[in-house]
Amino acid sequence: MKIEIRGGNRNQQIQGRKLIYLNSEAVLRYLLGTDEKIETMVMCREPAIGLTTTDRDIYEALASLKPDDDFKINRLTKFFENVDVKSFREITGSEKPVLTFEKAEELRKSALKQK
Repeated sequence: MKIEIRGGNRNQQIQGRKLIYLNSEAVLRYLLGTDEKIETMVMCREPAIGLTTTDRDIYEALASLKPDDDFKINRLTKFFENVDVKSFREITGSEKPVLTFEKAEELRKSALKQK
């Protein structure tokens, strides 16, 4: 099954389960522990909800972390237990774009302002 990432509704319903797509900003907020709603969805895995993301979104979120962030590796472990990770290349047919410093900072500012 392929999930359209470019445009359209990223939250879909498949076999009675609501499928929620976590973009890089949502992944970063989860990793930093700044979004209680996302944290609850990941930690408490509800059977009626499926969470999905791409390897690119994880890459961007991890690259946006700073050494002084309150990042715990156990959060990442739980994330991989409860979130389906799809290949960006397989979904889009193109290579992952290079993450620039500017894009990482923009992502970080966006994720942190939504506290």
